Amino acid sequence: MKITYITSEIVAVRLYLVVFLLLAGLTLNAQRRQPKRRRPNYPGLNGHSIQAIPAVFWRTMALSGEYTVSPAFAVGVYGAYYFGEPIKETTKVAQAYHSPGFDAGLYAKYFWTGYAPEGFHSSLGVHYNTIVYSSGNIKPYALHKYWIDNTPIDINDRIVLPNSIHVTLNTGYQVVVIPNNVIGNIELGTAHGFGSNGYRLSIFIQPSLGFVF
Repeated sequence: MKITYITSEIVAVRLYLVVFLLLAGLTLNAQRRQPKRRRPNYPGLNGHSIQAIPAVFWRTMALSGEYTVSPAFAVGVYGAYYFGEPIKETTKVAQAYHSPGFDAGLYAKYFWTGYAPEGFHSSLGVHYNTIVYSSGNIKPYALHKYWIDNTPIDINDRIVLPNSIHVTLNTGYQVVVIPNNVIGNIELGTAHGFGSNGYRLSIFIQPSLGFVF
């Protein structure tokens, strides 16, 4: 099904990319001048973290746990639970996105500057998911829609719901906000679904905030 965009979402994506590239450039420039060493600003910090992804608007609770393996690599787990909507409808789409669901995944993250847990990074993840939001996407903060809310009943047969298995490719910027205590992360991500339902793409932003130790 064709992805449709609205003007405000396009503006939001462009603004995010400008800010993201600016932050990434400043980080690369500053860290390039420093000796190559692990977490130079926070001695004794292992770089492991537990972060929450705030998605109250989507009635979703999401957490991630990350373990820093080396100055350049980290591995993590992701879990989200969608509480569903109280409204009951008869359409195929409504039944899907009004039902509770979960998303569980594993990911590997590479820090381009070699200063984990901070800096510009890219990640690859594999997820099992049963969540479908009213936009037709499987992630909160999605930047597009697959269908319009209140889809008419006669469109049921034309709706293709997402497959349970999907792969995520994210890129973002992570920083220790309060030394040895609080860490924040912002990512621009894509979720790629495969299977009997065909190829399915979701584009989303994923902010998170948590504790680093």
